[in-house]
Amino acid sequence: MKVVVVGAGILGASIASALHKNGADVQVVEANHIPASGATGGSWAWINSNQKSPDAYKQLNYESMLEWGKGAYAQQWIKSGAIVFSREAAASAQGLSASDVTPPYPAEPLTHSQVMALEPQLCLDSEPGSAHVRHDEGWADPALSTAMLLAPLHTAGRVQYGAPVCRLAQSPSGPWVVHREGGDTLPADTVIVAAGIGSPGLLASIPFQLPLQFCPGLLAHTSPLPVGSIRRPVVSSTVHLLQRGDGRVVIGGDLSHGGGGAGPQCEPEGWASTQPPLRTVRSKGGTPEEGEMWEEGERLLKHASKLLPALRGARLEKVTQAPRPMPEDGYPALGFVCPGVYLAITHSAVTLAPLLGRLVQEEVMHGSRAGQLEPFRPQRFPQSCPSVSKL
Repeated sequence: MKVVVVGAGILGASIASALHKNGADVQVVEANHIPASGATGGSWAWINSNQKSPDAYKQLNYESMLEWGKGAYAQQWIKSGAIVFSREAAASAQGLSASDVTPPYPAEPLTHSQVMALEPQLCLDSEPGSAHVRHDEGWADPALSTAMLLAPLHTAGRVQYGAPVCRLAQSPSGPWVVHREGGDTLPADTVIVAAGIGSPGLLASIPFQLPLQFCPGLLAHTSPLPVGSIRRPVVSSTVHLLQRGDGRVVIGGDLSHGGGGAGPQCEPEGWASTQPPLRTVRSKGGTPEEGEMWEEGERLLKHASKLLPALRGARLEKVTQAPRPMPEDGYPALGFVCPGVYLAITHSAVTLAPLLGRLVQEEVMHGSRAGQLEPFRPQRFPQSCPSVSKL
């Protein structure tokens, strides 16, 4: 079976890795020149099933958390636990009860003194709310995890970078043809579209309309602090922060929305087409939009410094912003949109990648249908694929 996977973010890499291990003839094509160069590279990469609803989506995330502890994924999985301050107000704002967003694993309540025992460098003066520790949660470095998954395919010469795909077409004999900019083509029995925010444009050539909401994810990245300054992800009422293995602290804003349903601060349709897949700003200069990004990064660092005073000695190294690939209703879209064309797009791709990689491989290679994916089929959107583009 010849399979072309379009997109080398963590979801495309996970699917391609599972296919390669199980004997498929896989080719990965990535529009940019490095892997994880879109939403994956701009991910905070908290692995959790926290603030997820309904139950089908919550369980999907939880099953994938368990997959992070297996095989090659376990090399990247930092099961540190996470400290989460009260998010009842956020749940209420979404019209959800506390039970709707409670993770499917223990959440141990903590007093402030217990929080300080776990994270002695925190200052809780600005965080009056209650806290819980979720020992089953953790994080992974998204770029390193993606590179790990793609390494065997690199060795086999099965990854192409700088290869934007402009359209899909079906040959008269049946197999699909992937057309790349510059005129090159690749034949495929199955094409897996895992191109993030680039997926709607590619699917339009079939035609299939994929409605997305465009919600940018912005993160501030600091200069290194001594490793261990913060030991696990911390989600407060104003910021969320974690320290990666190189000592740098990655800071995001209020996580009032944990995935599933409508997201906050979404942009109008067409906004994503004007944005790079991952924007990186390293100073306040540049365009007005880049200046605004830098100012937001400075604001996040200021707020995070109240929670982690060690950050007062750190400098802002860069600010990243990536449009998150999120279908219109906030949930994954996974399945065949036409015979031979499989769509794989989701928010929370870092958490979900191990499980989805395995399930998509099984569906593509064996024709099975995974029960866990049934609520998330693309056919829930009010249209189907009535025809295909011919050569």
